[in-house]
Amino acid sequence: MHTTMKSAFFSLVLMTVLSCTQAGPISQSQADNAKPCEQMRAEMDALLKPHESHCQKNEDCVCFDAGLSNNHPCGGVTNTQQFEQTKILRQQFAIQNCGNTVECVSWECKPSCEKGLCQTNGKY
Repeated sequence: MHTTMKSAFFSLVLMTVLSCTQAGPISQSQADNAKPCEQMRAEMDALLKPHESHCQKNEDCVCFDAGLSNNHPCGGVTNTQQFEQTKILRQQFAIQNCGNTVECVSWECKPSCEKGLCQTNGKY
């Protein structure tokens, strides 16, 4: 690889790692009230509304993981406000090992703010 390509690659990897949001610990009361995976996906679909994912700058947008949503089973992009509203559900998904409902092709999420809406790779 050329030095420029290596540099770009490592920058991309670093940006990906730094943009990951860790959910933090879940309380025992939250763990005791565990919900079925499908119920959590339905709740995620109600919260993650890409066409209502308003933004002013690229930093307002964040990617969400595959498996969290029935409407977007391979993941997608939303704004930080919607993403924060899903924090407890994301924690419960991890605890309950609610995997993917479909097999997704690997893709790179590059969130950006375009015309006031969060997008990735030109898609909402």
